[in-house]
Amino acid sequence: MRTCIILNPIAGGVKNSDAIRELLRGLKAERFCISEGSGDAEKFASEASNFEVIVSAGGDGTLNEVVNGIARGGCNAALGVLPLGTGNDFARTLGVTNNLDTAIEQVAAGKTRAIDLVRVTSDSVRYFANVSSGGFSGVVDEKLTPEMKRTWGPLAYLRSAAAAFSELRGYATKVSLEDAEALELDL
Repeated sequence: MRTCIILNPIAGGVKNSDAIRELLRGLKAERFCISEGSGDAEKFASEASNFEVIVSAGGDGTLNEVVNGIARGGCNAALGVLPLGTGNDFARTLGVTNNLDTAIEQVAAGKTRAIDLVRVTSDSVRYFANVSSGGFSGVVDEKLTPEMKRTWGPLAYLRSAAAAFSELRGYATKVSLEDAEALELDL
């Protein structure tokens, strides 16, 4: 299968990017892209519309960019997930192991399962497969720094939530689903 790997070399769980690159060569990818900044993974994924498998090698942020790139590029590729981030919430939800060798074997085996893809429209259109958040979660994310992730690991999210707690407030939200009446909620 034609495979494109998109690696975020500064994802929270990456300690030795050269060693990870060597492991990823086992997937025999036709294209190997290395993200250098915000937006790169999305661009690489949107340009890979002719591939059968697009592998997101990074954390949940990298995954979000890859999902958006796939959706915008009109691609029908399978999404491979190699959890290299700090939290790896999506991978954990799907039962993808944190053991990189085993996760690579799972991707190479080509076993797939269907997941939902959700489109959110506000000032812009974004897609997500894991979680969409705003409000307090957005404030928590603003307080989260790469240094905190390196120092605290997954506990960095809890530390950021504590730092953001004083800014907690309600948000008026309108939720529209396909054939249902829109809900107006205070969240």
